[in-house]
Order: sequence, then C-alpha cells, then structure tokens
Amino acid sequence: MSGRPSVLAWRQFCESKNQRLFRGARLSDDRGNSFAGGSSLDNMRNIFDQYRHAENRLTHALISSLNESAPLMKSFAELVRHPMPRGTLPVFRQQYQPGADAELSEEASERLSLPDAWIDDGAEGWALVIECKVRSSIQPAQLAAHKRAARSFSDARVVLISMHLASTQVAANYTCIRWTDVYAWAVKNKADRWARTLSEYMEVAERRLLDEDQELVGSLTTFTGIPFGGEPYAYGEAKRLLHLMMDRLHAIPDLRQELRISRVRAGRAAIRGSAGFDIWDMIPLGKSDQKFTDAPHLTIGIRHNEAIAQLTIPNGVPQPRRIQAVGETFEEFCSVAETFARSVDQLLARDLGCRPFVEVIQRHWPTRASPPIVDGLLEFDPRTLRGDGQVRAQPQWVRAAFELLHERASNMQIAFGVRFPYRSSTTVGSADYLMSVVQAFVATRHIVERWRYSAGRARQP
Repeated sequence: MSGRPSVLAWRQFCESKNQRLFRGARLSDDRGNSFAGGSSLDNMRNIFDQYRHAENRLTHALISSLNESAPLMKSFAELVRHPMPRGTLPVFRQQYQPGADAELSEEASERLSLPDAWIDDGAEGWALVIECKVRSSIQPAQLAAHKRAARSFSDARVVLISMHLASTQVAANYTCIRWTDVYAWAVKNKADRWARTLSEYMEVAERRLLDEDQELVGSLTTFTGIPFGGEPYAYGEAKRLLHLMMDRLHAIPDLRQELRISRVRAGRAAIRGSAGFDIWDMIPLGKSDQKFTDAPHLTIGIRHNEAIAQLTIPNGVPQPRRIQAVGETFEEFCSVAETFARSVDQLLARDLGCRPFVEVIQRHWPTRASPPIVDGLLEFDPRTLRGDGQVRAQPQWVRAAFELLHERASNMQIAFGVRFPYRSSTTVGSADYLMSVVQAFVATRHIVERWRYSAGRARQP
C-alpha cells in the first residue's frame, strides 16, 4: 500500500531503527485499523514525513494526534464548530472518501482529489471531511466535490485548513480555518502530550518549508517569543521565528502609520548563513525599485545571545542625505541622539532588561559572498549624553560618533536601536516582544522623517 504503512511494515521499520515505542500509541490506516506508533518527537517526524507533499504530512500529524487523544478530538470538533454527538467513537482515515479504492497511492489519491482526511462515526451519521492546503491554491470545485461525497451522512461538514484566508464565497459555504489557528489551538491544549507533539511537529514542518522555499508567503505557526534564553540557539528555529515576525510586523498599523512601511511583505531575497550565530531581515524604507543598501531600513536580528531591533543607515546612503538625517552640526546630532533616548523611555519601562544603543561601524568584505570583517566599531548608550539614574554622562561618546560620520574616509554605517539580551529582557521570550520591536522602531521616527525631508532638499538647485 504505497504511501501508507501496513502493520507489518511499521513493525519492521521500528525494529530496523531499534526505536522505542510509545506506550499504548496507535496509528490508523485508511481502513480504521490501529497499530503501534513511534516514541520520540524525532521518530514522530519520520512517521509524519512518510508522505511526499507537505499537505499530507501535516494532515497525517493532525489525524494521528486526534486519533490518540479522545479529549483532543472532542476539542478539535468544537474548534471547527461541528461537535460530535455523545458516545461517538470516531474512525479516522486519510486520503479517503466512501467508495474510493483503499489501495491507492499518494499520487493517485492526489489525482482523484480525495479529501485529505475523513473522520466519521462509522454509521453514516456524523462526519468531518477535511481538505488541507499549504502551497497549493484553494479550489472551490474540490470542496464542492467533497460535500457531494458526504451526502450519505446525515450530519457532515467540510472543513478547509489553509495558510491564507479563504475568499468570502468559500467561507460562506464551508468551515474555514488557517494552520495558525490549528497551531494556536494545539498550544492552548499543550497539557495534552499529543497536542504538544502536533504543535512541535508543525514548527518542524515550517522550518522544512522555509528551507525548501526562501520566499515562502504565509505561515503554519504563530510567534510566541524567542526561546533562546532557556534553550540552545538553533539557526533553523531562529529563521522560522524571523519569518513569523516579519509577517506580523508588516500588518501592524503603528508601523504603517508612523514610519509609512508597505503592507506588502518585503525583505531580503534570501536568508542564508546557517553556519553563523546571527540571522536578520529588514523592512525597507526606500523606494520599491531601490536597493535596500542605498536607503535606511528597519533591521530585525536574532543572535545567539540577544535579539535586536534597529534603524540602519547603511554606507550606500549618499553622504549629504546621511548627514542631514542624523545632524549637520554637533548640536543637531546631540538633539537627534537625545530625542531617540527619550523616545525609548516607554519601552524601557515595559522591558527593564533591554538597552538602547547607537552604533557606528566600519567593515569590508573580502569577497561578495564572504562575511564582513569589522575594521572598527563604536557603540554607546545614547543616555550617556546627559546621564540618568542608571547611566552616567559621558558626552565624548557622542562627539566621537559625530566626528567619525562627518570625517569618514571609508565604508561607514550608523544604527539607532535596542538590544534585548536573552538573560535580562523581560519581553523577548513572549509574544509581547513584537510590540517591543514596534516601539523600538517608532522611537526612530524623527530620524526617518529627517531623511525623507532631505530628499526634497537634495532636489533643490
């Protein structure tokens, strides 16, 4: 039976890999037969990954988890607004509909457009027909065919699970939820080990999708914070979290209103560097046809010891416009730095462990593909300009930065941002971190506005 494990094949797989079995765990084939399941999350990944297509792997993870936990199945039925009648003993099938050949391969099932999952009471009463979409588009005709296939059941419902919102027409005729809804539901039910297994597998599946598609649009999971304060840094997980953050930040009204960013997701064409400890992406502030290195941009970074959010004014910005953005005189530069320091006060009250900074850095690249070599770095807390209860005044730092920028003879970049160390930040490990990032970006609004104003001055004769 291609694409679905038989009882014998499953046992041989476990024995050949010398894997421990879950106590009492079962998985069901398309006839409703049950057989022993895997032991650890890694082993469960192998079970779920038996299918070639992402939709089928995720469906298998969902159905297997529901099959293993009756309370979870009851909760899921309520999530999709189709509660099971009391006493129902559901039968779980994948790539199935009544009358279909049970021996079909995954490819043949795809050609016939069979429902991805079919759950019923075994008596043509209650039924839940599930169609899952990840990369492929939503097809109303396919959903209509699933509805016709369930006509023999007196209480059937077709459910669509997709990465994106369904159209109004589709949503009016079927129950439509997103994978992010499934993930949030699984996290909410994390006291159930099968809910935990499902949510953790969805994170694994999302990392895999990002490896396969650098420009993936949409997500399977939701941002719940950066966990590297309590677990080791992992590049793949950092990449997934960065993707989730970028998707959410583009939809936040404060950023669109205060800094006039585009609602359309834009950033680096590809995120690379898996061997390193840092990963970053950016929101461009320049024109759509402009290289991001030629205009200021909002940078989001996840490092092995901290996360950062900063306004970056790269070396490619013409020197006159750079100077007009940060201050043509020392007094103006001091005013820009002091305004930034005051603007992050509200953020510092929310997150006692974060720290504002101004950074001037000189770098060079031996080759276009190689990591940069830092030739010089000056970083200071902008509160050193005046001092406060925590930071002592030392205005010479500001003077040094001003002179570096005004008398530069090499590649030079300046950034105004906030660091969120994992050991001390009080928001970086939670979903609230997104709002901390927004506050850090909005604190640079006066600099962005000076840069935009400088474009008009540059056009004057």
